[in-house]
Amino acid sequence: MSYNQKLGVFTQQPTNTKMKNILNTIFACILALFISGCDGPDGPSGRLGPLSPPLGASSRDSLVGNGKVLIVMNKSNGILYDISVHIKAADGHEVRNKITEVLKPAETVEIGWMELTNWKLEPGEEIHIYAKGYPAPYNCTIPK
Repeated sequence: MSYNQKLGVFTQQPTNTKMKNILNTIFACILALFISGCDGPDGPSGRLGPLSPPLGASSRDSLVGNGKVLIVMNKSNGILYDISVHIKAADGHEVRNKITEVLKPAETVEIGWMELTNWKLEPGEEIHIYAKGYPAPYNCTIPK
């Protein structure tokens, strides 16, 4: 707005609506790129993207000792870093442990009672797996 001294009133400047539309379109495209992820070949690059790491998980019976073994697989084409696990038992007990520093594409890692300092994985336990660059964990439950 500007003040028109001849008329003694405030008047609005003419706006270029075509230019505003172009700028709004460019802004929307840039915003869409940030929201969609734009990950590089080695995983997240610090921009907004998937909230939880691209992992898969399964379990098997332990070959040595009791309990289950958790099998974690990198389902992405990129390397995942600083993989850690947080396990919650039904009775409220919890354990946290770093699994590996690097998990390559399609690579698996197994976690059992030896890796968890004598914690035996049992059916029904909640598993939360974290990776660097992802704000939320991959969640799963040991099947019964």
